[in-house]
Amino acid sequence: MYTDSRQWTALDALDILREQLTISNDAAFERVSGGIEFEVFRVSARGRDPFIIKFPGTRWIINDNDRDLDSFQLMDQERRLIGFSHEHGIPAPRVLAYPEAGSFPVLAMEIIDADDLPLLAGELGRMTRRLHLLRPPEISTVAQRGRSPSDVVAQLTVERLKVVEQLSGVGGAVPTESTLREMLGPIDADVRLLHMDLRRGNYLSRDGQITGLIDWSNAMIANPVLELARLVEYGEFSNGFAAGYEITQREAATLSGEAGLACSLYTAAMLAVVFLSEAPDPELAAIKVERVKELLTQFG
Repeated sequence: MYTDSRQWTALDALDILREQLTISNDAAFERVSGGIEFEVFRVSARGRDPFIIKFPGTRWIINDNDRDLDSFQLMDQERRLIGFSHEHGIPAPRVLAYPEAGSFPVLAMEIIDADDLPLLAGELGRMTRRLHLLRPPEISTVAQRGRSPSDVVAQLTVERLKVVEQLSGVGGAVPTESTLREMLGPIDADVRLLHMDLRRGNYLSRDGQITGLIDWSNAMIANPVLELARLVEYGEFSNGFAAGYEITQREAATLSGEAGLACSLYTAAMLAVVFLSEAPDPELAAIKVERVKELLTQFG
């Protein structure tokens, strides 16, 4: 049985999966990655192709960016959005097994052939546009907690700016939650499924083309300007991206307007907190804090 406070390991995950998959007792596993929320291992077992397992180390995620997120809900969301991707032609790994509701959530997935070559010009933009053209699934994403995009983004931005001030000593005038909510009104209209973490670690590629989108923990149902602003802050919104995305004049105007400014502040504050607290890096933290200060000067 699982408990909310238990720390889980790869051996625990394999034991759960043996209820659905034949896995030899001498299976070997190698840690591929691990972040704030989940662990990822490559498993090699006699009689079957190697595969990937993903599971939470513990149930509740509590840090300076997120409070009381349920990792079990995030894992179920990942499974559902991988399925949605497959149904709509968005590349994603095939799910091999996932326990029944009420069990500890372990996602077993196929390994997608990938390399480290850079993406072809415009490839990330084209894939992002494909995602944003889809009618969104009937799902309430964990990140939104059943609320409107403008409401949750405004609240999290103010909360994270307070953390930035506490940890960096850098203060200044901060827009109120109500001001941000009003500025963010456009993200509540014409909503789409947004991945919200489209960086190199979260997509797989081969010969310059994306072969799989992974890690849907930050997904939201909102207007695409929210994701475009995040990509600006990630440094991914290049001329090549814009050409591949085929950004319209209207979208560009929204991105450069007050809604885009508020969306950029949302991501900039998140990144500053990451490098100040969750994955401390003094050099990157200084850069991200300066970016927050720069954006705040643009608020009237």
